[in-house]
Amino acid sequence: MFQVSECLGQRGRIPVHQKHPEIIETVAEFLKQHSFAAQERRRKDTATSTGVSLKQLRDHITRTHPSVNISRSTVHRLMVAPNKRHRAAQLYKGLVHARIPEKKNNVESSQHPDLHFTRAQVAYCNELFEMFSDECVRVSADDKNKVNTGIPAVSRLYQIRKFFPIDNALDFEQHDFPNARAKIIPSGYLVMQRKTTERRCRSPSPVGRAQSLTTRPRSSSFHGNARPKMKVDTGVTKDKLGRTHIVYPRTGTLHIVNRSQRFYSSCAAHHASNLHHILTPLVRGGKSVLITTDNGPDWNPKSLLTLYHLGCLWRDLRLNVLVQTTYAAGHSALNMIEHAWAPVTNFLVGLVLPDKARGETRIPDDQRDLTEDERRQKNATVADHAIELLNAHLRRTYDGFPVVPHAVPCLPTDKQQPKYQNDTPLNRMTNAGIRELRDNPELVALRKELTFYIEHAVVRHNQIEFMVCESKACHHCSQVPVGSPKLLTFLRENEGRMPTPTWSDVHAEHYQTLLEYASSRSRGATATQIDDKLPSLAGAGPAMCPRGCRIVLTSEAAKRRHEIIFHLAEREADMTRKRKAETSGDELKQRCNFILENGRQCGMCFNTYYQLKKHKDSLGHKKQRK
Repeated sequence: MFQVSECLGQRGRIPVHQKHPEIIETVAEFLKQHSFAAQERRRKDTATSTGVSLKQLRDHITRTHPSVNISRSTVHRLMVAPNKRHRAAQLYKGLVHARIPEKKNNVESSQHPDLHFTRAQVAYCNELFEMFSDECVRVSADDKNKVNTGIPAVSRLYQIRKFFPIDNALDFEQHDFPNARAKIIPSGYLVMQRKTTERRCRSPSPVGRAQSLTTRPRSSSFHGNARPKMKVDTGVTKDKLGRTHIVYPRTGTLHIVNRSQRFYSSCAAHHASNLHHILTPLVRGGKSVLITTDNGPDWNPKSLLTLYHLGCLWRDLRLNVLVQTTYAAGHSALNMIEHAWAPVTNFLVGLVLPDKARGETRIPDDQRDLTEDERRQKNATVADHAIELLNAHLRRTYDGFPVVPHAVPCLPTDKQQPKYQNDTPLNRMTNAGIRELRDNPELVALRKELTFYIEHAVVRHNQIEFMVCESKACHHCSQVPVGSPKLLTFLRENEGRMPTPTWSDVHAEHYQTLLEYASSRSRGATATQIDDKLPSLAGAGPAMCPRGCRIVLTSEAAKRRHEIIFHLAEREADMTRKRKAETSGDELKQRCNFILENGRQCGMCFNTYYQLKKHKDSLGHKKQRK
């Protein structure tokens, strides 16, 4: 009954995979037929299953090999262990490279051609601002998915990982249809900071601690083989090509500004107002700020609204440098703040925020006996109460840093009004005519303010930069304190702008690192022009403003709008000179080409088209349509 097992070297049953080695190939082939890749290759939907269960595997083995008697657990142990750290992992043979996978959503629907370029550009900005971290503040900003009220704040499909009394556990309604207008918009602003940890080191200076690669042993009895050496953050790291990069932190204090969707929208004005409130105590003395965002409509660098409100933020906070940089469209998952939303969502699992007033069974919108003002006031009261409860659940910590929630009142008083409003004349400026832009005092003042921002800005396809100038005649810049002297020196040596990603001469299909770029500039290399060799331009080069503005114009409509708003006087002067040039000299431009009865051309010339038209109307020199 028992035989000597060759694999274990002891008495016992021979393992099934040794007694019937053919089942290994059978299992592997069956798994391949039902894999995700195999399903994608099918031309017909005759089979729609992806993956198999242990019962299906066992049944297939018994059908294919009737003489084999095998259990589900034995089939399972032919594959890779679910967790190699567990003691039970030694029972798994690993003969079939398969197991139940973890859920992933890393597949991108399409890869933007500028992804590599923008990733290098964002890395340049973060490494440069971290290089001068004592002068700069780095922020990652984005909105979280809207939070529901009246039903579970987040989907009830999330796993509950909290303890409740057995007789008082959560019990949700069968149907959870959301009220779209009653949702709450959480806007996140991650102020990235380096962790301050105390480490044993004999060096009294921070420089000595930074250069120490490993910690010293606590006593002479400690042996290196007893535990692994712990590396200390040195501020730099090496990539797979051996190039040096500056390490920049990706976590910090998370500020979440909650506001009701019924009363507010997500726009550049509200983001600028939130950042003004958060950054005011952090940037006193003329510091610099980097904001990493997505490329959505509320943060689009090509938008005039984004340019205007970021310019207002740069001016009012008296910053030396303000940079907003984005990844390529469709790749916002790379933003640092995206990693904070998963733990925040876990904070809210099981929470149900109220969408009705206390003691009432109907939401305010369903109460027909209310006037419009009463309904609006009651909706505001309910939403403010829901935001207050939401903030109470968000006062936690994330990666050792505090989560700081903020509430925006639905009906704010005069003192509670946002710093920047969304109903500025800028919304109608883009559709205004030339006469209105020239004669309306409000639009004239707004054009003057925008021109001031453009004079101090660099606008790229995926980035906006503001920097103080050195002119003593500039009323604003001459009064701003210089709080970022090292960063300003670096940028002014780079033609007064952030570096543009530059292809490496050593590593093919790779951009230079920031340190490589700075080294090449110190050796006399020319600074790469704005958005030079951007892949989406297909080698055409960026269309810059011909009048000297450092702004990229992405379309013909953008060129015309830029000319009308920022260069209206120059445009009208150019058109006047053009009209004079067309009518000057002995040769008149407007000519009558009507063929007379004798077969000759009329040939009369006039200064203007109006005079030519009058001539044709009076003499009937018009071609008859058939």
